[in-house]
Parts: sequence; structure tokens; C-alpha cells
Amino acid sequence: QGKATPILQNTFLIRNEKGNPVRLAAAIADISELKRAEEALQGGEERFRSYFVQGLLGMAVTAVDKQWREVNDRLCDILGYSREELLKMKWTEPTHPDDLEAGLLEFSRMAAGEIDHYTQDKRFVRKDGRLVHATVFIRCFRGADGNIDHILALIEDITERKQAQEALERERQSLWKMLQASDHERQLIAYEIHDELAQLMTGAIMQFQAYE
Repeated sequence: QGKATPILQNTFLIRNEKGNPVRLAAAIADISELKRAEEALQGGEERFRSYFVQGLLGMAVTAVDKQWREVNDRLCDILGYSREELLKMKWTEPTHPDDLEAGLLEFSRMAAGEIDHYTQDKRFVRKDGRLVHATVFIRCFRGADGNIDHILALIEDITERKQAQEALERERQSLWKMLQASDHERQLIAYEIHDELAQLMTGAIMQFQAYE
């Protein structure tokens, strides 16, 4: 449509069973909301307050002690907690234990003055126990003495995107197994693949192998 859209692109390498690189894949996310949040911050407190309340992203203001000071409705929806419950918690509590160390490392660098912001893909554990995959953008704001006054966190729920990536990877593994399998095994694997595109790809692979 001729409109520029800010994106975050993660490119990764796909290897075959022997470890050889076979193709590149890219996951592209629209980060328009992140850009709008930055513009709201630059536009003054009143404009930011309006964005904070109405934002499509989960948003929180925290302190150096990692305690949440303010949260918006979207973050409550993402994590399944009420505002009152979240304000009694630190952001480390709903963070998945396996993702906590990486977040604390970046947070320590920020507290030490090495960086002012960072972005991380991480998992949260909702109140009901379900996992939420999220992209988290963290930026700190310092006082005249250089110490952190407060920290802003923007949290985007990317669970559906992660599930789609995992489904594609499972499909790729199934197709690779089919390529290496016997005729009988191919039929069994093909029966398990219900996606129309995957079935077409499966048929193409079998035809290429027959020509070979």
C-alpha cells in the first residue's frame, strides 16, 4: 500500500540432519506499537499517560528494586492478574525460571550504566499456569546524578507467532523424515499431516525422489 512499517526481523539458519546449512528463515514482527510508545514518551507526560492507558501493548513502570509501580490493563490481560496483584509483585516473579538469568544480566548492565535499554524475547507464567511468549522492551530514565529514576517496560504477547514457528519446525521435521523413510513409513507420516500445503510439498518430495 506504499506505507512504511517498522519491523523487527529475526533471521536464523536451518540445517539438515547432518548439520549442513540448507536455507535461511526469517520471522518478521510489526513493531509499530513500540515506535508509537517511543514517540509518546518524547511527546510529554500527558501524551504518554494517554498512550499508557489505551495502549495495545502491555506496559509497566518499575523501579530499580524490580517492583512494579504502575501497570496498564493490557498487561493484566496478558498475565492474567489483577492490577492490585501485579503491584504487589516484582517482574521477576511471573518470569519463567529458565529465562530469568538472561533478563537479570541485562538489567544489571543497565543498572551499572553500561546500557539504557534492551530488548528480550522471554516467557512469562500466567496466573492460570499457561505460558506466554513475549518480546519485552526495557528503557530506563536517569536523574541528573546518572542514577536510574524509573524504568519503562513494553510487553508484546507473541505467543501465537511462537506457536506458528514451532508448528512450521515440526512440519519441516516430518517432511525430512519422509524424505529418509521407506514407502510404508511415508504413507504413515503423510496421513498425520493434515495441512494442505504440507501435503502438496510431501507429494512433490516423493515425485522428486522418484525421478532421482
